[in-house]
Amino acid sequence: MAAGRARIRKFVEATEERLRADARRASTFDHKGNRGTESEHSISAWLGRRFMPSYTVSAGEIIDSFDTSATRASRQQDCVLHEIGIDRFLFPSGMRLIPIERVVAVIEVKRRLTQKEFRESDQKATGTSELRFAVMGGSTPRSAVGRVRGTSEVNSPLGEEDLSTGLACNDPRLRPNRPIFAVFGFGGPKTPETLAGWMRDAKTIDVVCCLGGGCISRDLAHPDFGRVPGSLVSQAEDALPMFEHYLSNAVDRYEGLRRFLHFNLAGYAGFLQSPMLYWDETNSYEPPAWYKPTAEDLAQRGQLYARRPGLRPRPRKKR
Repeated sequence: MAAGRARIRKFVEATEERLRADARRASTFDHKGNRGTESEHSISAWLGRRFMPSYTVSAGEIIDSFDTSATRASRQQDCVLHEIGIDRFLFPSGMRLIPIERVVAVIEVKRRLTQKEFRESDQKATGTSELRFAVMGGSTPRSAVGRVRGTSEVNSPLGEEDLSTGLACNDPRLRPNRPIFAVFGFGGPKTPETLAGWMRDAKTIDVVCCLGGGCISRDLAHPDFGRVPGSLVSQAEDALPMFEHYLSNAVDRYEGLRRFLHFNLAGYAGFLQSPMLYWDETNSYEPPAWYKPTAEDLAQRGQLYARRPGLRPRPRKKR
């Protein structure tokens, strides 16, 4: 009987060959878009099986509840690893609208990765990283660098601005736990050093994996030694298992984020405004004299009166 590690290696090699075969089969389509879609389905199915039942992989668009970058031309994502439980935004095609609060990793898929496509993927990832988490409480994660340098390990509580305008995905305070952005190529450069050179100039991409080329990660905060000014390079034979490993780490990062931040998903409920109290004592939305309204009460009532001016109380005439 073969040794355990040898059997695992054989399984990895067979998996890589099957993915390559799927990409070759996709090339039988004449239309470039069809070839790309078929290749995306192949990697999505492989990753989906790996992370079920708590997580799945979908194509679609990532959104937030603040309408951030609403005018951006393209929001389409090839593969998004996300938490299960957002079937409300599932389309008949299988694509989804995916709230940023449920995103674990964003993966751009290329049949043959070029430097131009890598740069375009990084620009796209940078735009997505501007989306904002809606939160109702919590604190920002501890900094791995802070632990190494001996600074305070106390989590930083969220401020009023964080609660009202949200936390951007690219907020430096979330760096150790934010979603991972990755690029996967079925083909491309044949040396990992080439990929490492591309990653040096990347603004947002964390991981790039190219079958036959290698797998590179950069600037991922390590719990023991913090951020490192360099790239972690895996050779071609280890590209696929290391890519899977980094995505497994992304799940750990996401679950850590969920422990720190209390997400507010009310913005995705579909209603324009939360229910308001209609007071029996005043027979209106205006509170009685003994009640001191909060800033949220005043803002909510102002929004209602702006939509329905007839409800606004008329000022009393002076006698």
